[in-house]
Amino acid sequence: MIEPRKERRRVAVVKPTARVLTIDAIHIGKRYRKDMGDVAGLADDIANHVGLLLHPIVVRRVGRQWWLVCGARRLQAEKLLGRKTVPVTAHYDMDDATALRAEGSENIHHKPFKLSEAVHYKRDLLELIERVAAKQRQREHGKTAPGRKHSGQVAHSDKGRAADKAAKLTGISRRTLEKVEAIVDAAEAEPERLGKLLEDMDRTGRVNGLYKRLKIARQAELIRAEEPPFPGRIASASSMCRGPTRSAAKIRRCEACGPTRQ
Repeated sequence: MIEPRKERRRVAVVKPTARVLTIDAIHIGKRYRKDMGDVAGLADDIANHVGLLLHPIVVRRVGRQWWLVCGARRLQAEKLLGRKTVPVTAHYDMDDATALRAEGSENIHHKPFKLSEAVHYKRDLLELIERVAAKQRQREHGKTAPGRKHSGQVAHSDKGRAADKAAKLTGISRRTLEKVEAIVDAAEAEPERLGKLLEDMDRTGRVNGLYKRLKIARQAELIRAEEPPFPGRIASASSMCRGPTRSAAKIRRCEACGPTRQ
């Protein structure tokens, strides 16, 4: 006699949902990241709505409690801002192994910008910041007397503040970012001759030494572009005048300056 096949019991899978939780309701267990970095800077970004672009904090339901999976820095930043609630992505059936892998994946596979990528990001961001500032100026000066026009020029101090803000969002100092930008511009203008500088910069993450090499290359170009010291005469590097040279016994001049006197 063939036994009837037992029906498999279907387990309902609850999809993750977006919801808002009170910060006090989120429990924080063992965390592997000890250095939280610049939490104050992250809080500033969140306060200025840049944080809206970040992924929500991830939590999971264990019994009757909510436990943090990903987003410890974001949670700390929200606390620093004095907020009582926070948007989250809530998982209802995430097991311990999946939660552990999720925490590791968020930290291990986080890849920062290459230095050259940070420059292009900074340029677009700076353009956007200046565009928003321009609209704000238009609104402010729209209330001035009729017929009076604003110059439309951006104050140097405003440009400086925008550049500082853009650099901060890349995580690179403004001065270092200026050096990186110089290397990127040079490599894009002369890829065959200077492209190696860009490759080495992105590969090593180092800037100062490569920037010095770029400056030396530029100075060599200027020297080569200078007119010869004696118009109408072409002198080789070995015979070009280097000025009078003295020794204890004699004074010599190069042929381009005249006869040699013993």
